[in-house]
Amino acid sequence: MISRLLTRLAIGAAAILIAAAGGIVAVTFFIIAMYQLLETVIEPWLAALATAGLAILFSVLVLVIARIAMRMAAPPPPKAAGRSGPGGMGFTAEIGTLLGKEARDFVQNNSLSTLGILAAAGFAFAVSPRLRALIWKLL
Repeated sequence: MISRLLTRLAIGAAAILIAAAGGIVAVTFFIIAMYQLLETVIEPWLAALATAGLAILFSVLVLVIARIAMRMAAPPPPKAAGRSGPGGMGFTAEIGTLLGKEARDFVQNNSLSTLGILAAAGFAFAVSPRLRALIWKLL
């Protein structure tokens, strides 16, 4: 089930990348054609300047439309189900705040070499299944 989903996701991503590459090629040829058309009417340097200006204007227009679409598509934030504690934070937010404060205090109270050693040990535990199994047996 998961491998089928990943296969479909990979095929979709590949199709999007191929379509994007084709779109970039098409836009490039359109810009070249516009330049060559303008070059027959006005000076070449002015044609290049006009083509670049139109390309920038088109890019800004796309960004504005995307920003408007993102604002319209964004759902309103969900209301917190259970509000408790100071400031109306939920239980999960309170736990996150406490863990964040403890982590900040831990980092401030220890040297960089200690933190580096702990980071390396954490990386070793994450990479090595044998080391994890040994630690679980010891605990």
